[in-house]
Order: sequence, then structure tokens, then C-alpha cells
Amino acid sequence: MSIALNVIVPGTGLVLARRERSGTALAFLFCAFGLVALMGGWITPASIPRSMTFLAAAGAVSMWLAAQGVLWSRLSALNSADFDDQKATLVQLASEAMGDGIYVNARLALESALALDDEDVVVNALWARLMTLMGRFGEARRAWGRVEQLDQEGTYRREASEALRQLPAGK
Repeated sequence: MSIALNVIVPGTGLVLARRERSGTALAFLFCAFGLVALMGGWITPASIPRSMTFLAAAGAVSMWLAAQGVLWSRLSALNSADFDDQKATLVQLASEAMGDGIYVNARLALESALALDDEDVVVNALWARLMTLMGRFGEARRAWGRVEQLDQEGTYRREASEALRQLPAGK
């Protein structure tokens, strides 16, 4: 589905592949370049210089190609055999660092794991626990809310609701 959408409107497939920022940026740039190219080529050709029309068309084609390349890269990374191993290693490192009270290392490992897959409920639960332990209650509240959204099986339902109930308001 994301491939078909990305072919039609570059960047939309990236949004589905959880790369919202790059997908939105590529879609916006494609549309902006495409609009200038259409205006200069068919709608009001006398109002836009021919060179600008060609540059805009080249920009639109470049954005289309870039969106396909970025999506291909993202989907390849998600389907890589090493992907799950890397994520599991990062989760293990974060768990050990949290157990040892080395929150900086745990944070680095979890940020890397979230960059790989920000919809993994285990990684998000560890992130929520870490934010709670670090006293970053606003971030912890958002993280526990995200865990509740992602936890389809209800594995973390009790822990998340208990944490949200006990977290201080504000901050």
C-alpha cells in the first residue's frame, strides 16, 4: 500500500512507513515544484520563464525519485534480518543500564531503538519507565499514553494505567 501511494504522491508512502517528517517534506517539495512546472508549462506559460519551468519540472522529478529511494531504503531496513537483532540488542543494553542506574546509557540505547522502530510496544514501555525514573514526568506521561495506544494485547495496560495515575501533574 505504501509503495503504491508513494508512486502516486511522493512522500505519502513514507508517512505510512513512520517517516512523517521526511515524507511530508518530500510531498510538499514535489507539489511546489510540480505546481510551478504546471503553471509555466500549461496554465500561464507567458508569466513564468522557460528556464524556471524546466528547473521546476526537474525539481519535481528529483523529489519523486528521492521519495522512491527513501521509501525503498526504509522498507529494506524494516525487512532486514539484522533489524530485529539490532533492536533486541538495544533493548537488552537499555534494560541492563536501567538496572545499573546508568540512565544516560539507557536513554541512548532506547533513542536508537526508537529510531529503528518507534511503534514497538516493548521499546516504548522501557522508554516510559526510563522517563519516569529520570523524573521527566511530562515526557513519561506522553510515553505511557503511547504505550496504551500501541499495546493491542494489553500486556502493559495495568502498568501504564498505574503509572499514569501515580505521575505528578504538570512538569
